[in-house]
Amino acid sequence: MRTSSLGLAVLDACLVTPEAAPHLAEAVEAFARLHDSTAVMVRSDGGIEITTYQRGGHTLPVEQAVERAHELLSHGRAVLLLEPTNREIIQNLYIMIKNRYETLCRHMCCD
Repeated sequence: MRTSSLGLAVLDACLVTPEAAPHLAEAVEAFARLHDSTAVMVRSDGGIEITTYQRGGHTLPVEQAVERAHELLSHGRAVLLLEPTNREIIQNLYIMIKNRYETLCRHMCCD
């Protein structure tokens, strides 16, 4: 994980659309190799909501990541492959962004 020019944590990502489903396994394997890893995080946002949709990302071994991503793509959802990390880091990143945003808004509105 690297940091942005704003000092925020940044994860590398690869967007896989439903149209690219035939190349999914190659994409997951190549993304894992790029990060010298045997796992990737699978995340999906947007698209048609389904009752089995799980929020957040899940770091999974490559084979399981392909299966999970394929399931999401089959429901018309785009999939983000992210460098492997854990949910705690993502939750902390969200809290950090939210806190910085709220602080910025307070300064803009109240100063």
